[in-house]
Amino acid sequence: MRLLSAAAPVSDFYDVKSYDPRESLGYLVALVRRRLLDLLEPDFEALGLTSVQAIVLMGLGTGIASTAADFCKTIQHDPGAMTRVIDRLEKTGLVRRVRAPDDRRAHKLELTESGRKMLPAIKSAAVHASNHMLRRLSHAEAHQLIASLKRLLEDT
Repeated sequence: MRLLSAAAPVSDFYDVKSYDPRESLGYLVALVRRRLLDLLEPDFEALGLTSVQAIVLMGLGTGIASTAADFCKTIQHDPGAMTRVIDRLEKTGLVRRVRAPDDRRAHKLELTESGRKMLPAIKSAAVHASNHMLRRLSHAEAHQLIASLKRLLEDT
């Protein structure tokens, strides 16, 4: 393993000798995600949803994902637990499973009319919580943070 020199490229931000997991990208991103979900929980609970259920509804509404497998990959959720989440959303009439036209074994997920009607409240809660998390940043800093996160995702 190579130790960093003074002429190391900017991409070598961390150093093995001084690495503190509490300052790591993964740890900090995970904490931000957890705190954001903690802020959202009361609003989602008032809608009769868990945060994962709300994420599935929003994901379907925005086209982020359309199958249980897509959601498992996107939010790193256990497939068995995701099946139970979708079962519950289907039972409450917010989502329906539809056979995928190109693969009889697969099911696509669709929002029902009731599911679509919940999207504005879910989106409103997400906007409020996100703005709360960003409140100490200037608009320029918030834009830079989002742009930087997108750049990180482009390279992985």
